[in-house]
Amino acid sequence: SYTSSAAAAFAGAMSSNPVYQGMIRKRIIGAYSLYGSNLSKESFARLDNLGINTVYRSRKAMRGNPYEVYVSNDYTMADPNSSLRKAPQVRLAAMVINEIKHIANNGIGTNSQDKVVVESRKVLEALVSARVINDYDLQVYGSKIEKGYIKMDISLVSSLGLKNVNFSVTSGRMA
Repeated sequence: SYTSSAAAAFAGAMSSNPVYQGMIRKRIIGAYSLYGSNLSKESFARLDNLGINTVYRSRKAMRGNPYEVYVSNDYTMADPNSSLRKAPQVRLAAMVINEIKHIANNGIGTNSQDKVVVESRKVLEALVSARVINDYDLQVYGSKIEKGYIKMDISLVSSLGLKNVNFSVTSGRMA
């Protein structure tokens, strides 16, 4: 396949990768580099310590030219101490938020807070059984004033790097 830029190829590779897998030292299919010089080991290490994702060429060659392109890491622009520092953690949180928002939005306006909580736990248990996450904690708060308002505090232990990913999801008219 052919893409016009390594960034577009990287986006395609990440979106086709499972949520629980990172892109560390993975080949970017569709990105090729026939010309140019490689970074030195010192430059490569310095950029990685700064949290900059770099691309590099493999040693595999065609007519003496290295051509396969790999990405060094999958850092995000989050704070270095954040649990959302790596792209898989962000993708995992986004996936869980979308699933729970969908479940909660189907129950708005009804007295179905218990059903929403049960269905949300089922989603999280399915992620545990699929080994996408190792564990989770779900705290649910309903509003006594606004009917249909639910706030869920979720803490996931990601199977990738055993990071704790914490976030909140709200649903209802006030959300």
